[in-house]
Amino acid sequence: MHQFTLAEIARGLADKTFSSEELTRSLLARIQQLDPQLNTWVLKGGALGAVTASRQAARLKSATGPVHKTC
Repeated sequence: MHQFTLAEIARGLADKTFSSEELTRSLLARIQQLDPQLNTWVLKGGALGAVTASRQAARLKSATGPVHKTC
């Protein structure tokens, strides 16, 4: 999923092609794959990121109102 544009990611999330948790896990896996080459200084909270994405998805699913429907 790392090759997707932001518009493609937004569309995939809206169409439920993939969940925010799947997206987060995919991007964290990509970071882990490239980290030995890049030697990044990024704090990677993999499990926490996935849990947060899952909770946020649940919030959006239960939200009402015009702003929430655009997500």
